[in-house]
Amino acid sequence: MPELPKRPGPYLIALLLAVLGILAAWMFSAVTSSKVRNAALERGAAASSPRRQPEPGNPRLPPPAPAVSTAMDPHLRELSHSLNAPSHETPQDLEIVNELLGLFQRATGAHPSGDNGDITAALVGSGPEGVFLSRSAPAVRDGQLVDRWGTPYWFHPIATNLTEIRSAGPDRQLFTGDDLVVNPSPPGLGATPDPEAP
Repeated sequence: MPELPKRPGPYLIALLLAVLGILAAWMFSAVTSSKVRNAALERGAAASSPRRQPEPGNPRLPPPAPAVSTAMDPHLRELSHSLNAPSHETPQDLEIVNELLGLFQRATGAHPSGDNGDITAALVGSGPEGVFLSRSAPAVRDGQLVDRWGTPYWFHPIATNLTEIRSAGPDRQLFTGDDLVVNPSPPGLGATPDPEAP
C-alpha cells in the first residue's frame, strides 16, 4: 500500500477549496432563487388584486373597508337615510346631525374636526356602508353633508363636545335671516352676532 504524504499537498487543499466553492455557490443560488420567487409572488399578488378607484361623487370619503367588516348599525343607517326626508322639518335634520356628532364624540372622546368634508369623512369612516353616517345617505353629496336645499352644512367647533351646526336655509346663503342653527355660538363668537355690538 502506498504511503500518503504527512503534510497535505496542494491537491488536497485544492480539493477542499473546490468543495467549499461548490457549497457556497449552491447556498447563494438557493437564497437568490428564494428571493426571486418571493418577489415574483408579490408582483403576481399585486397584479391580481384590483386597484380601488375613488368613489365617484365622493372624492373626500375614505374607501369602503374590506368585506370582512361588520355591517352598519341599523339605527344609524335609518338616521342617515332620514336626513332631508320630506316627512319632517329642517330642525329635525339639524338634530339628527347633532346626534351623529354626539355618538361620534362618545365613541372617540371628541367631535370630529375640520371643514364639512373632513367631518363627513370622519362620520362615514371606513366601514363598507359607513360607521356613524351611511355613505349612501341622500344627504351625502360630493363628500359633504348637505341640507335639504343641497347646501353644505357649516360647522363651527365651540368645545370638544359641542359644535355649531348651521343650515343656509331656503335662500342657500349662509349667515342670513333664514339660517337654521343648532348649538349657536355664544354671542360675539362664531357667526352669532353680539346683541350689544353697534
